[in-house]
Amino acid sequence: MVKGKVAIYMCCYNHEKFVAEAIESVLNQTYTNWEFWIANDGSTDNSAEIIKLYKDKRIHFFNFEKNTKLVGAQTLLLDKIKDSDCEYIVGTASDDKWTDDRLEKQVTVLNTNPEYGACFSWDEVIFSTEKSEVESWVNPEYSHIKNMSRYEWLRTMIIKGNLINACSAMVRKDIYFEVGGYNQYFIRLGDYRLWLNILMKYPVYMVEEPLVYYRRHDNNISKVNLDTVIGVHSEDYYIKEKLFEQIDSKLFFRILYEELIFDMKSAKDYDADKIFFFMFDGTDNKFVAKQLVIKTWLNNSENKYCMDRLKEKYEMDNGLFTKIKSKCGLGVLLSYFFDELGDLFKFENPSFEGFFANRYSKYGLSMESIKDYICNPFYRLAYCVEKNNLGKKSLKILTNDIYKLRKSILDTKECKVMHIICNAEYENDAYAIINDIKDDYKIYLSFVLSRQDYFAGKEINVENVENAEYIELYDKKYAGLHFGKELGIEADIIYYIDCLGDDFECTSMIRGINLGITQIGLIDKRRFSDEVSFYATSLVIGNVDCL
Repeated sequence: MVKGKVAIYMCCYNHEKFVAEAIESVLNQTYTNWEFWIANDGSTDNSAEIIKLYKDKRIHFFNFEKNTKLVGAQTLLLDKIKDSDCEYIVGTASDDKWTDDRLEKQVTVLNTNPEYGACFSWDEVIFSTEKSEVESWVNPEYSHIKNMSRYEWLRTMIIKGNLINACSAMVRKDIYFEVGGYNQYFIRLGDYRLWLNILMKYPVYMVEEPLVYYRRHDNNISKVNLDTVIGVHSEDYYIKEKLFEQIDSKLFFRILYEELIFDMKSAKDYDADKIFFFMFDGTDNKFVAKQLVIKTWLNNSENKYCMDRLKEKYEMDNGLFTKIKSKCGLGVLLSYFFDELGDLFKFENPSFEGFFANRYSKYGLSMESIKDYICNPFYRLAYCVEKNNLGKKSLKILTNDIYKLRKSILDTKECKVMHIICNAEYENDAYAIINDIKDDYKIYLSFVLSRQDYFAGKEINVENVENAEYIELYDKKYAGLHFGKELGIEADIIYYIDCLGDDFECTSMIRGINLGITQIGLIDKRRFSDEVSFYATSLVIGNVDCL
């Protein structure tokens, strides 16, 4: 294998208007250590003749007389690349183009960060005609995602679907084939499947600037019709089903705590909590989510623990399940999608926030029951109330109840454990606090950085911590933070020092903390772009001083 060498592949079908520009954008790269495999997939226009004009020795051309619907042509190219001496693999479309420094920037990332399995970039859309711009709908979040931990990437891809432009990807060749590569039989969602397979094993990096130009024209705008709906749903169901078979209970909680209500105290809780997640349309495809409810429920129908947890914690019984099967079964999926049957087969969940509020109204909280919850439902309810300016009186009652119970729980502890999580820039403040409280607490200390600093390669050097045990929360394998409890810390108090805000992973992680744990925060409000998020975060913590 040649270090840094890039294998590029492209299949072309009837793109005589664009293919020359696509090839020349590769030839114009400032980085020149590459080979380019091109297949003409049975084009009926002049695409093949145009491709043949390029005589560069790094270009390998294969001409198919008949169209293989991508499967045959792309399989051949990938087989050639698998046997090549290239280290990285990039696919491009015959109607797209790149910036001149695209390869240089992505190769630099992967060469200097061996932990990343793939490197993506933002894109810029080119509309070929006014009609294509009018008829095209592009998700405003599509491709323009900032760097995140592997946990956050998995959550985003499950909750929001595919937000990565396939043509922006550079993948390590050995990893590409290790995870199964691009399966051409997944015509609609092959790239989505590949990204999830990579993320299950490796962190990834996003170059936060456009390095590819994605062309939208009349022939490549997806039209919603019966064929595409069936194809997308069939592939998506299979992908999600296989994905959740690979996700164990610990990873499930770590990825999706922002969609859960109860703390997962045992692996036995997993199946019931997974059904709740699917029930509340936890994935980007609510129709597929309901099929996963049915499948998971039936698979656990003889699991008494799961059935009891569903009934006791989520108030879901066989009557509800029967209704779900009749309203959301596969037989009505497409009719439901096209709304051809009116309200006959519609099944509406209560809101997530409403479910939690109703449960609190019905059962209240005690020193024991508060420990069943995580902070997420409290955060989401607070966010909803503040944003909509409704329910503030009820929220105040709940908030006071939570704070009183936290204090009561803390008062029962003879030897209290505190975990200080501090922005590394404020280490002296952390040491001063430790010196003041060292006689009263067992203290753990962790320094953290912003996502931007982690992905810029900044490191934390800690030496000779006195009166506290230092615990490193950052894990390069995930390019993200662990919860303290994952590392054996059973904290009674968690103290945040200027590590909350838009660019700190800790901010969302407070929602995965047990609701009964006391939290304290020194917060810089300026780090939050959303005032409602700042409000909800402050309310969840309770003991807040603003810097």
